[in-house]
Amino acid sequence: MDGLSYPVDLTEAEEGGFIATLPDWDQATQGEDRAEGLAMAEDLLLTLLSAYVATEGMDIPQASEAVGRPVVTPPPGLAAKVELYRIWRASGISKAELGRRVGIGPQQLARLFDLRHASRIEEIEKALRALGKALVISVRNAA
Repeated sequence: MDGLSYPVDLTEAEEGGFIATLPDWDQATQGEDRAEGLAMAEDLLLTLLSAYVATEGMDIPQASEAVGRPVVTPPPGLAAKVELYRIWRASGISKAELGRRVGIGPQQLARLFDLRHASRIEEIEKALRALGKALVISVRNAA
C-alpha cells in the first residue's frame, strides 16, 4: 500500500531537536533527535488518518514520492482500513448499502472504519470484495 507511505521532511530546529513535517498533510511535529522526530511523525500520521476517516467527508491525501526522504506508513491492518475508506468514498454508495452487501449491521460496519478497533483482515477483505476490489498482500525487502 505504497499510496500510504508518506515522506517526512526532517529539519533541525533552532531550539534543538528535529522538526518532522508531513508535506502531503501540511502538518508538523517535533522530536529530540531524528529517530524521535520520525516516531512523532508516525504518531501524527495515525492521528490524521483517524480524524479523516472519522469525519467521513474528507479525502485522504495520496502520498507523494519520497525521493530520498524517510517515510512513515501505518501498520498493515490500519492501512487496509484506510484503503477500504478511500474505496468506499469513491464508490458513492452509502454505508448502509455497503453493510447490506457485506451482510453486517451498522455497528459491525462502523468497527471496520474505526482505526482504533482491531478488525480481522478477513472482514476488511469481504468489504473490499463487496466494492469490487481484492486485497493483495506482498512482502518486500526492508528499507
